[in-house]
Amino acid sequence: MKTLNDIYQILSSESNKKKTFIKFEARHFNYQEVTLSVRKLSGFFRYHCLEKGHRVLICSDREDIVVFSVLSALLNGISSAVLPTDVSSHRAQSILDTYQPDLIVFDDNLTAFSDVRFPYFKIKEKKAPKGSLLSRFINRDNSPDLSMFEAFEAEEPNLSAMSDDLAFVNFTSGTTSSPKGVKITYKNLFSHLETLGKQFSYNADSRILNNLTLSHADGMIQGPVLALYYACSLYRPCSTDLQKLEYFLNSIHREQITHMITVPTILSFMDRFASYNDYFDTRFFQHLLSVAGALNKDLWKRVERRFKTRVCNVYGLTETVAGGVFCGPNDSTYKTGSVGVPIDMDVKIVSKEGVELSENAEGEILLKGDNVFEGYLNNVQATEAAVKDEWFLTGDLGYRDEEGFLFISGRAKELIISGGFNIHPAEVNEALLKIEGVAEAATVGEPHPDLQETVTSFVVLKADVSETKDSLLRKLPVFLEHYKVPKDLFIVDQLPVGDSGKVILSELKKIISHSRNKHKKEEILDLDAFFALVSKELNVEKNVLSLSTSSQDLPSWDSLAHLNIIVSVESAIGFKLSNQDVVSITSLNDLWKIASKGL
Repeated sequence: MKTLNDIYQILSSESNKKKTFIKFEARHFNYQEVTLSVRKLSGFFRYHCLEKGHRVLICSDREDIVVFSVLSALLNGISSAVLPTDVSSHRAQSILDTYQPDLIVFDDNLTAFSDVRFPYFKIKEKKAPKGSLLSRFINRDNSPDLSMFEAFEAEEPNLSAMSDDLAFVNFTSGTTSSPKGVKITYKNLFSHLETLGKQFSYNADSRILNNLTLSHADGMIQGPVLALYYACSLYRPCSTDLQKLEYFLNSIHREQITHMITVPTILSFMDRFASYNDYFDTRFFQHLLSVAGALNKDLWKRVERRFKTRVCNVYGLTETVAGGVFCGPNDSTYKTGSVGVPIDMDVKIVSKEGVELSENAEGEILLKGDNVFEGYLNNVQATEAAVKDEWFLTGDLGYRDEEGFLFISGRAKELIISGGFNIHPAEVNEALLKIEGVAEAATVGEPHPDLQETVTSFVVLKADVSETKDSLLRKLPVFLEHYKVPKDLFIVDQLPVGDSGKVILSELKKIISHSRNKHKKEEILDLDAFFALVSKELNVEKNVLSLSTSSQDLPSWDSLAHLNIIVSVESAIGFKLSNQDVVSITSLNDLWKIASKGL
């Protein structure tokens, strides 16, 4: 296992200085430039009195600053936490209370940090291009300008952190009042990076394509941190929105990519809208990895059959750094439909009573290994509930077959996974109950062919309250990040509860199913109904929409919303749009012209 000194010596070596470390859409940074940036930010941290054991929180659309800040913090023994820039002010304040950062680095236009009591440094606002349809996955401004740090003297990083020191704190979805910060030590991190290298043959010649958001473990750890550890190159090109999908996929050949890391939603996006089948047909390409959520078996087979490359399914949680159970790439670890076998980890399946079960018996999945987190930050109760005798209780249900392959069959925890993002129903319910007039709330996940699940909520209103579904949904972005806002909401007289008083989620799902079947043959009859459909998917007032409205006009019109609009329109008009039609849509007028042909 490497040390920080080993890593820094390779980063700053004379032989590597012209080699690409990271390439964004606008330009690339070689190892020499990254080394200089790390030294500059080491001086920046020292100026702000940060040293080994301190904590920095980073929230910025400037990917270069996020990457260099995290790498510099890592080399200096400073733990870092990265938040998405659409974090709600309520969640941001709760995280700050839990994390207690010694410094916050954030974009000066972020309202979530308008009133903070911790030391901070504001990043000057730079105008980013509007209209990236995949902003939920890829928030980027690729400018290399680091002039705001020029006043700070460059210094060598400290390099003294030990294996038990804290490297990262990654915050999981949960209630706003009790955000869970997953503590990842250097031992957790480096042991898992060693496993990833062994499993997928990472080395100095690897060229990784990973566009996942840097505020999530799979984006940061299997991106810049992985590239740093193996002294290889990372590519984060243009966004994978429909208009740029071909350019993005062609970067596999253009950049001689060896590894691509993505999520099931993007694989579905590729399967639906990619024009060609030979993107991976190069002598350089080695492995296609699917992470951050269950991979639908039918989608899995379609992608492999169409693009003629094996999809490696990776299973893990934030608490296991970025994986731990691998399906592929070798035949001995590969079985379609499973999440594979544990590598450098132990797995067992237990009953509700904690008794280990035999093969093919379903129970909760428990994991143990050097990559398993040490606990939740400042939350002894949650840690004791999640870790028993070094075994991490994942909350996922599954079984192991007679050959030892692990299959996921459900979730013991009420977690919703949508588009690769974890959403806790309790957080959505908490946000709904903040709205005056809402007496009760419950939330479930609804299956979706491309997103895995979408969020659907139910509310009971207080007496004499005249809220509507649309009015409630429009109030939620104040309390929730955009991707956590329910895609649908039902106002009911009462929630179905059992004898214990707990809401019966299966009954809620029956209400959804009945409603969907009832409206299955609903058609768009006029332009007004068309705008109503679009306003629902974009979570905006119908009266702000016009035929001239484009993705550049609405921040909520990202790639996932675009896909939802297409699917909803197709359902309403009764036929699928062609790929050529979908790619040509840049405004509501384009979509209306295509949709109206099917009426």
